[in-house]
Amino acid sequence: MVGIDFTLAKGKRRRDWLDINRNVKFSENIHFHLRGKERNNVSLRLLLDLDQYSDKLFSEKEIKELLSISDYLLSNYQAEYDRMEKEIRKFASELKELCLEAIEQNLFIIALGD
Repeated sequence: MVGIDFTLAKGKRRRDWLDINRNVKFSENIHFHLRGKERNNVSLRLLLDLDQYSDKLFSEKEIKELLSISDYLLSNYQAEYDRMEKEIRKFASELKELCLEAIEQNLFIIALGD
């Protein structure tokens, strides 16, 4: 599936990435949906402006911002009958868990493009 994978890392080098099999997938479908629906929401820029073809290492401050973005998505996409909103909630919940783990263990998060 095309998209961006978020995973824990000790640094930007490939050898610093932790369990690459344990990741959170930000699918292309969710990315495009949110970019269309939330294009004027500047508080989501960190997530929505990610390039799906490059990598990004998030600082502690940015991880806290990702945590806030996850909370926003969880509280604003709650329609049980809407498949896309369910996918957004699943993504946001998994990203939130990853952010909390990174903060707790003093790690980075890296977004890996395809």
